[in-house]
Amino acid sequence: MSKGRRAVLGILALAGVIAVVALARPVASRGYSNLAMVALYRRAHAGATAPSPSADIAQAEALLARALALDAGNAAAHRGLGFVRWEQGAREEAGAEWRRGGVPAADFVRAGSQAQKTGDTARARDWYERAMFAEPDASEHYVRLAILYEGDEEWERALSLYERALSVASFSSAAMERRAHLGRANALRNLGRAADTLPDYEWLVANAPDYYWGYVRLGDLVWKEQGDAARAERLLLQAVDLDPNNKWAYRGLAALYEETGRLADAEAMFRKVLELDPDDATAARGLKRLAEKK
Repeated sequence: MSKGRRAVLGILALAGVIAVVALARPVASRGYSNLAMVALYRRAHAGATAPSPSADIAQAEALLARALALDAGNAAAHRGLGFVRWEQGAREEAGAEWRRGGVPAADFVRAGSQAQKTGDTARARDWYERAMFAEPDASEHYVRLAILYEGDEEWERALSLYERALSVASFSSAAMERRAHLGRANALRNLGRAADTLPDYEWLVANAPDYYWGYVRLGDLVWKEQGDAARAERLLLQAVDLDPNNKWAYRGLAALYEETGRLADAEAMFRKVLELDPDDATAARGLKRLAEKK
């Protein structure tokens, strides 16, 4: 065999070895990441009497480190490492790993929705938080979590999340954006900051013209905070047009008319309230008060 031919065969053999090694590394990497996922699954389903769930996390972390050393592009390993970091309390790092691994935040949202349906609020919060960190530029995740805090009357936390959602300003639907403005206004009202809700109700009236309460709340604010009786009346009458069988706009008009000296109009509005709700004590007191002024 000639030297040239031996050289060619040597090169081909070396190339073959390199190819085998190159193929073997991703395969071995996937093997380690699969073993890590088994450890994580064991951790996720460990009962209260499990001997040492933290040992499963440590084992998974070590396996994933080996997997990524063999193949830095192993998406499954990045996904698994995200769950490890989450268990360790490293939220930002977990989110970064999930993004590297291509974990769709929608998976976390579905899990959160399912937990919410079963009444497991704590679990739902955890899943929605995962979605937030996996996809931090999507406003809807902040809104979903804020709604849970709102339900528990944790107004400061709800307000912070609604403000974050509106700051990110990347909504999947108009309904979700509307819910963020409504939620922020509701949180502010419950924190005793009614005057600060004016921008949200202005937005709701402009962008959700079929929303009854936007007109009612804004009408009340325009009168109490700005003293603009004419605009307040227009807003409340628009609410009446939207829902003539709802008493609250009539109550707002009754108060406005009484305060501006239009007593006959105030009496008519209080009577309309009682027509819709005979047990409304505020309207009954209003009529009694007006009768004493005659």
